[in-house]
Amino acid sequence: MSSVRAVKTLLGIVRGRDALILEQVLVSMTPRSLRLRGTVDLALCSGTRPSTKDCEADAEVAFEIDCTDVLAFKFEELDFTDGSPFADSSIVEVTGSPWLDHMASLDSSDKVSKEHRHYEVQTYDDVVSVVCRSLTFRTYEGDSEAETPKR
Repeated sequence: MSSVRAVKTLLGIVRGRDALILEQVLVSMTPRSLRLRGTVDLALCSGTRPSTKDCEADAEVAFEIDCTDVLAFKFEELDFTDGSPFADSSIVEVTGSPWLDHMASLDSSDKVSKEHRHYEVQTYDDVVSVVCRSLTFRTYEGDSEAETPKR
């Protein structure tokens, strides 16, 4: 049986479909990666705010989510999703994922590793589901960059 676990980012837990506004999706085939770009509403994050002189409670900052060693992804408009639970976080890891288990059962060339995970990212308009080796969340303000620690 699958369940979801909130992914803690450098901004803490990102909560609510209004928290992430997706503006761009970049796919690379070599290496197989996926990059999501947009803005994050800091008022909907549980952690500390990035240090900036102009950072207010309702401020937004640019973000990137990088997924590496991608084996599969699905991009759906929010109204057409199956209603997966995102109550705890806009970014979740699906544990016990039937999708990942199915991929592993078909894998005859050892592409699915123990490090691969199924993540789902819910944005204002879209849900992105991805099976990848790692997911990294970064924010950008001017020339500064912060990164979620890798597990």
